[in-house]
Amino acid sequence: MNNKGKVLTFFIAICLLALCSTLARADAAESETAVPLLCAFTKSTVCDIDGCGPIDLEALDLPPFFKVDFKNKLITGVEAIGGRAARKKTPIKTIQRMDNNIILQGIELRAWSILISEATGKMTLTAADDEEAGVFFGVCTPM
Repeated sequence: MNNKGKVLTFFIAICLLALCSTLARADAAESETAVPLLCAFTKSTVCDIDGCGPIDLEALDLPPFFKVDFKNKLITGVEAIGGRAARKKTPIKTIQRMDNNIILQGIELRAWSILISEATGKMTLTAADDEEAGVFFGVCTPM
């Protein structure tokens, strides 16, 4: 094997190790965040090309609470007592942990990302499509 072949083989081995390490961290992130969370929105803002402003969650047809099920990679809307009976669900595509934060990402009509502080329970959700974006603040607690 010539030097180019050895370098290529070494490079491929390093890439495979990095991939295995990333997958192991992802599995660890999921197992360490196995306790479901109940989250509630507290404030919301929506932006479009003309600017940003607050918006009522009911106008967006979002439930006031949602459950994060790490084990099944699913977010389920939970209505308040006496609220609508419908339960909205969306799959979580990725779960990661970084700097004492849990980061969730997915796609449901638009791209979305949620960051939850493990220290405080504070939560920020961002969602965007090609015409508008939203930022939603809230708080989460273990169920």
